[in-house]
Amino acid sequence: MYYIYEYIDPRTGLPFYIGKGKNKRKYAHIKDEKASKHENPDKFQTIQDIISEGLFPVIREIESNILNETDAYAREDHYILHYGRKGIDPNGILTNRTLHGHPPTPVWDNKRKQAHRKLMRNTGQRNVKQIIGRKHTQMLSKVDWHP
Repeated sequence: MYYIYEYIDPRTGLPFYIGKGKNKRKYAHIKDEKASKHENPDKFQTIQDIISEGLFPVIREIESNILNETDAYAREDHYILHYGRKGIDPNGILTNRTLHGHPPTPVWDNKRKQAHRKLMRNTGQRNVKQIIGRKHTQMLSKVDWHP
């Protein structure tokens, strides 16, 4: 059985992260700091900021007894879209980066574009498809960049 959970910032009373899981997944973001920091730096920093003030995020199940993972992803997406993702959705408040477990279409800032150009020069590759594959190339075609 799956469930949907939220992390609530006790300073504001608002959720800052929505997740789906089973067993003890909802606690993993606190227990495994290295993975959490790598997986979602904004969520990690929010948790660290709360803890540094002597508080602890409120972790609350908002739905439970979901029979399969497909339905759990759909319910998780419902809540994520309801609150919105910071920097992705208008007026979003969540640190979530993904929907249905998949990252959003990448938005590259100048630093990331320059790093990509350097990679292209250093590897001698000009064909992005050879390096990252067709699926990611389709995602990149939506990004405004010029190597």
